[in-house]
Amino acid sequence: MQKYSIDTSAILDAWIRYYPHDTFPSFWSRFKGLAGSQVGVATELIEHELSKKDDGCLKWFRENNLSGFFVGLTESVQDVVSEMMKNPNYQRLVEDRKGTFGADPFVIALAKVEDLIVVTGERASNNLTKPKIPDVCNDMGIQCINILELMRREGWQF
Repeated sequence: MQKYSIDTSAILDAWIRYYPHDTFPSFWSRFKGLAGSQVGVATELIEHELSKKDDGCLKWFRENNLSGFFVGLTESVQDVVSEMMKNPNYQRLVEDRKGTFGADPFVIALAKVEDLIVVTGERASNNLTKPKIPDVCNDMGIQCINILELMRREGWQF
């Protein structure tokens, strides 16, 4: 069974841009099943990123008792991030965040440690001097897909 490490951008793309909850409740019902069964997970840093938005998304996770979707940062995940940050190109995942450490490396590290597929709304830059999640995943040999591909792989039809 395929399992997924889901990035903030994938969640917010679905929530705001493509499948808003008020228009696509069946999508969110399926997503609830994915998150509730922990076939899809996100690091606790994703929960923190979602808390910065006032769009009802995190409230939906909480109202649906999906706290298990957000997983803690294990020592193994932190070790992989430490190794990743030794690569100057990978450091660029977080350079533009003004001293804060975003979730992107942890999304990738969780996938590496748990053998998950990364789901993101980001598109590859095809340039490791300005990498996006798909670029680093490709470089590290980790599968990376978008939310539409997740739906296809899970056989969701609406």
